[in-house]
Amino acid sequence: MKPGEGRRRLWKLAARAVLPSADVLSANMTRMSQTVGILGGMGPEATAVFFREVIRRTPASIDQEHLRIIVVNDPTIPDRTKHLLDGGESPLPALLRAARTLENCGAGLIAIPCNTAHAYFSEIIAAVQVPVLHIVAETVRELERQLDSGGGPVGILSTRATLKLDLYQRELLERGFDPVVPPVEIQELISESITILKSQAGWDGASSKLTSAAGFFEEAGCRALVLGCTELGLAPWQSQLPRLDSLEILAEATVRKALAGSGQAAGKGP
Repeated sequence: MKPGEGRRRLWKLAARAVLPSADVLSANMTRMSQTVGILGGMGPEATAVFFREVIRRTPASIDQEHLRIIVVNDPTIPDRTKHLLDGGESPLPALLRAARTLENCGAGLIAIPCNTAHAYFSEIIAAVQVPVLHIVAETVRELERQLDSGGGPVGILSTRATLKLDLYQRELLERGFDPVVPPVEIQELISESITILKSQAGWDGASSKLTSAAGFFEEAGCRALVLGCTELGLAPWQSQLPRLDSLEILAEATVRKALAGSGQAAGKGP
């Protein structure tokens, strides 16, 4: 071997590893539209669970069959309820910045695992050129599918802001359901539970409060409960009614729509 030849061969191998071929770049660009962007941090644990649910619901037997996922987990996004009801700092600039970051990083589909953040949905979709899934629409669509006879009373568990802005009430009414809104004392139990779950202070307090809240909806004759806050499925609690967890439903819709162009079918989680 001539002097320096071994070094030149190593340089060529390194260059080949760092600089993919045009074919590889083209294939990556083809898959780009299937890349999922998660606009998270509201709160961080719900985002982590959502990420896990997307993975668990993807029909993959090897690493390479999973979805490409980009996560912006920004817990500094100002509180949505405080802004909408109490005049606090607006989260909109941070939401738009996160959505644009996901798009610029290659996301071809964005999911937002926070129900109250959908109060800003029209502004978010106007700020990006890629599709953004709507958690409320997906949840009520799944409710309609599960309750195939249609109609009837459906209980809503959510933040005060989601309730006040009628995010679920409007969608439920449009699809022929009767939304059941909790009275003040029951909503207080739900709000306290969400605060506990966000603080990671322990599930026991949240579990007992949510079980008590569920009792109200059972007595009201509800056919099902909509968990209209992505924290509400994090703790175990008791109810005799079917529960539609918006986090899980959004994860299922995310996988289904991300795979729609690849010829695969989304799988059901356990």
